[in-house]
Amino acid sequence: MKKNKMLNSDGYTLITGATSGIGYELSKVFAEEGFNILLQGRNEEKLIKVKEELLNLYNSDAEVTAIGSKAKKRKLSNNKEASKNDFINKEVIRNNNAKEKNIESSKIKVDYIVADLINDKDVNRIFEYVDNNKFIVDNFINNAGIGSYGYFHQVPIATDLELIEVNINAFTKMLKIFVPYMIKQGHGRILNVASTAAFTAGPKMSVYYASKAYVLSLSEALREELKENNIVVSTLCPGPTATAFQAKAKIKKSSTAKGAIVSADMVARFAFKEMMKGKSIIIPGFKNKALIKINSMMPRRLVHKVIHKTNQG
Repeated sequence: MKKNKMLNSDGYTLITGATSGIGYELSKVFAEEGFNILLQGRNEEKLIKVKEELLNLYNSDAEVTAIGSKAKKRKLSNNKEASKNDFINKEVIRNNNAKEKNIESSKIKVDYIVADLINDKDVNRIFEYVDNNKFIVDNFINNAGIGSYGYFHQVPIATDLELIEVNINAFTKMLKIFVPYMIKQGHGRILNVASTAAFTAGPKMSVYYASKAYVLSLSEALREELKENNIVVSTLCPGPTATAFQAKAKIKKSSTAKGAIVSADMVARFAFKEMMKGKSIIIPGFKNKALIKINSMMPRRLVHKVIHKTNQG
């Protein structure tokens, strides 16, 4: 397991919506890179499962046991020659003890908090949990989001209002809490998760596309505002991704769009790499970058027609 020294090694990466999709894959990538993780989700059973998986995958207990046993065997096997090689044996044991300490120190910590981001009290409780435990949040992954599908007049009001509550209101509340917190601690990285949908209007997914445009716009403004505070804001804009997101929202896509789907693991690994470079807008996949570039050069009315057709299913 690698240990990333870019920020405080005792700090945490807070990930919202961490039990599935891109959030889940990001939790694995950050854990693999040696970051302590604070998971947020609504389902405690799933959070416990992810926590246990991360600890099993990325902590080094097995390595400690193996190295410890080798050191003991080496010590025993050399007992007969101790009088001749006492200095060498002690050095071997000392080196192995140092290895054990290094591995122990490289273990990650994983914690979780059950919270529904629609609930103001739960959002405040996340901060209280961080503050009470004196966690340092080096990285904040503002990932939680939901979708909706259908013509605007046909989607139930409650569905779209819930989307706005999660994708815009809760998203903003979390930033309102953790931006001042990072300013006070003097550093931080923020990854806000938008979508390639942020770059245009989206017939048959109109409210979702609009919500992601909000995420991108706010993120770019905050990036400029927070430069002097040693806080780097990046925006992840993935295209169609192989997660349960589209199934939950009952989203239908054309066969062309389905052909552009990439894995959530690929998105997460690319996002981590670019975030650590301080990239402003992160677009995984050559096709997605090319489409956004092409769309920017086309008449908006024509782009909307193409997207309408793509979203027909």
